[in-house]
Amino acid sequence: EMALAAARAAGHTGNLRFLPLAEASKVMGPFAEALALDQHISSWKLARRLGWQPQHGGFVDGVKTFFEAWKAFQA
Repeated sequence: EMALAAARAAGHTGNLRFLPLAEASKVMGPFAEALALDQHISSWKLARRLGWQPQHGGFVDGVKTFFEAWKAFQA
């Protein structure tokens, strides 16, 4: 879901395909392994201790903004 959202934000309209980690590593090096990590990040401790509540959705909800910010930084 995240890969598809990022691809669409970047203007890719074609299909996405699965790429085995070994094959991706040949092209991307160790960065491929970093992308393949299964990570769970939670803000529950912050919310519980400080009463903080998130005001924005997750990555998929903001991916267009993130991509535009990345493009602006590249210039």
